Amino acid sequence: MNNVLNEIDKCVQCGFCLPTCPTYLITQNEKSSPRGRIQLLKFYENKNLDFSKEIVRELFFCLGCFACESACPSGVKYETILNHYRQKSFSQKKFSLKNFFLNFVLLNQIRKKIFFKFIFLFQELFSGTEKHSIKFLELLQLFPKVSNGKNFFSTHQQYENENIVGFPIGCVNDICFTEVNLTTINLLQKNNYGVCVSQNNCCGALHFHNGDIKNAKKLAKKNVEYFDGKKYKYIVSTNAGCGAFMKQYGEVFNETKFESFSEKVRDISEVLVKFDFSKLKPKFKNLRISYQDACHLRHSQKIFLEPRKILKSLPNIDFVELNDPNICCGSAGIYNATNFDDSMKLLELKIENIKNTSAEIIISENSGCINQLRYGIKKNNSQTEILHISEFLDKYFEYE
Repeated sequence: MNNVLNEIDKCVQCGFCLPTCPTYLITQNEKSSPRGRIQLLKFYENKNLDFSKEIVRELFFCLGCFACESACPSGVKYETILNHYRQKSFSQKKFSLKNFFLNFVLLNQIRKKIFFKFIFLFQELFSGTEKHSIKFLELLQLFPKVSNGKNFFSTHQQYENENIVGFPIGCVNDICFTEVNLTTINLLQKNNYGVCVSQNNCCGALHFHNGDIKNAKKLAKKNVEYFDGKKYKYIVSTNAGCGAFMKQYGEVFNETKFESFSEKVRDISEVLVKFDFSKLKPKFKNLRISYQDACHLRHSQKIFLEPRKILKSLPNIDFVELNDPNICCGSAGIYNATNFDDSMKLLELKIENIKNTSAEIIISENSGCINQLRYGIKKNNSQTEILHISEFLDKYFEYE
């Protein structure tokens, strides 16, 4: 608790965070900015006030993109503050659809499969209509398309060299973004890496960011135990949010096994940037592309140069930057479902920036961002393709 109060006191209310904050951007309300929320929490602590609905609303109105941390000259760890008070809020929460999804569906493999099968059936039933007046049907269009899936298997026993990586395939990726997993495995194996694939277990990031530290640890422990005792060079993540949290396991749970696991976690771009792509042969004459930074990659993991280095090194590529690439697209885990209208305001800004690039392909490294951008592109009748960096390399290039 002292660490949290110290972080609150470090804020000097300078306002450098304001232009970077998505919720301040769409509301122009000081209360809905990082320094406004910190001031609200400071007032709560100093005056011994009740943990009001207003405080809780602001805690979860925040997308948790942490762009404010990148901009803060005082080095305030806003994430530490937000996580602490969200955990406090969670302990007082009653039933909600969000908690039902996280704690009833995602925590159980059988219930998760049944839930996604229902989603798939509804998507097929209402796929012919682009616009729905009923919010539930509109949210179905926002939900990622359920893929047919593929049975992954562990391949670590086939390799005796030191280039063996662990690959947690994730909970939603395994069902809705199978191509991302398959192309990542393919890229790693073509570059002489053995790949040990885990079961489709949630990393716990969604639960942790919801304030549910108990279930977050339960899920994290499953990941750690699956890869424990095996000699992996890296644990590779293809999702910015998952990777950021897995890198935080050691700090959050403060146990040796968690710390050892976290030290090995790498985002896929951190691994790909070491590869020699000079042998890649493009399947096209030229492409104009751009890159959308996932918030938990740029602001939490501080990774933004690596993917650009990879993309700019490729032949026949015209790379152009987005305006405000560091501003959240509005996905933020399941924020686009729980705060749909606010999320769509941010998405509109992002789609406008995408249009201004005239890029044929937008690349990102987070399934939530990819799905959000695909939804926005479809609504705007655009032909721009949205791909994960692994999908892009696999689809548009081949090894000679």
